[in-house]
Amino acid sequence: MRRIALPLILCVLVACGGEAPPPASVETPAADAPLVPDGCAPGTLYPGTLVVASIPYMGTAVSNEVFNDIANGISEELGMPLEWIIGEDYDQTVRLLTEGKVQVANLSPLAYIKARELLPCLKLLATQVSRGDTRYSSFILVRKDRGITSVKQLEGKRIAFVNRTSASGFLYPMATLIRAGLDPTRILEDAVFLDAHPKVIEAVAAGEVDAGATFFGAVAAARDQQVDTGVLRVLALAGRIPFDAIVAHPDVDPALAQRVRDAFLALNSTTDRGRAALGHRIEINGWVLPSEEVYETVRETLALVREATEGGL
Repeated sequence: MRRIALPLILCVLVACGGEAPPPASVETPAADAPLVPDGCAPGTLYPGTLVVASIPYMGTAVSNEVFNDIANGISEELGMPLEWIIGEDYDQTVRLLTEGKVQVANLSPLAYIKARELLPCLKLLATQVSRGDTRYSSFILVRKDRGITSVKQLEGKRIAFVNRTSASGFLYPMATLIRAGLDPTRILEDAVFLDAHPKVIEAVAAGEVDAGATFFGAVAAARDQQVDTGVLRVLALAGRIPFDAIVAHPDVDPALAQRVRDAFLALNSTTDRGRAALGHRIEINGWVLPSEEVYETVRETLALVREATEGGL
């Protein structure tokens, strides 16, 4: 794993080869997630330095370039030092949290659901906002010259995914393939997992795979890394997904959890500090109060894929 100052996962909705979709209105949760879920002990952990982890969904190069400014902004808002850990992969990031090696984590929506299964008393602090929206789009990419015009034509093809704990880079695209009648066992036998969205896009563009699962924002990042995204097109939209979750370990003192929540809510693109921290090519506007209901669609999609793959997730 790689350690840097606090980065936060962020996403930009850029359509492949076209204009970005317009920002949508930010949803207001029906009920804010409680800092201490019902039936859970409040926790007493209050370290002098907050240790935070995130999934490596965009690879470490983008993290190193972008996240130091965000680290400074969060640290200033919080008023305490931070150490940020980028997990070697999605599952390791969840393990760092569940094993208590970090107090706070920025998790993809699926990683959050899987972490909550292991830690029912996990504290849900905030949900990310990008381009004015709390949800983003997953899709399946192909090369324009492959002659693939329908999802059904992917039967027997080699598909690149990000990681089994990636919602947009695996779960939702896999559900789309299953709903189209493809055999999930055969899909997984031929699939490759590349652990970062830009790598998936690069593999499709290079013709190393027949299709790839990703999200809109990753296309811009891949283009910035000199990947020829002009040869690609969207085969299918795989669904709308809630953005990443900021969570705290159950042992964290609720007073510290509240401070962390307040820091994330305060860092946004309407303030000078927020603009300085968030003014990167990968757009993030800030964070909003979360609700468990927002992530229910992820649970439902996970249940569908688990049933089709006989619990392989």
